[in-house]
Amino acid sequence: MEVELLSVKRIKDPKTGTRDVVNVQFRVQRSNVVRDEDLRGISSLHPSDTKARNPETSETFKALEGNKATGTVWLNEIAKGTSVDAYVWLKVPEGNKSLDLFVEHTQAFKDVPISN
Repeated sequence: MEVELLSVKRIKDPKTGTRDVVNVQFRVQRSNVVRDEDLRGISSLHPSDTKARNPETSETFKALEGNKATGTVWLNEIAKGTSVDAYVWLKVPEGNKSLDLFVEHTQAFKDVPISN
């Protein structure tokens, strides 16, 4: 399984109108060689469990609550050689220009710039 960041973009919070939300879009891809039995220990990925950290201050940020992320991605339901896209909204103060991102079952994405 491989996770690729598609975009990390600041958006307006629809409730408050402030720009303190970051939409992280990513692709989960299953290679042709990953067998179902290889996925037993990591059968699913929960985009809402994605965490972020300010690389300068180590302040951490979590996903917004309430349907602000793709539901559970069942890895064994992704056909070999195909992918699915997912997203999560994170609450990140406007002053932050980059993030360290932690998507479960993957390596950290370090110092990722936030686009406007």
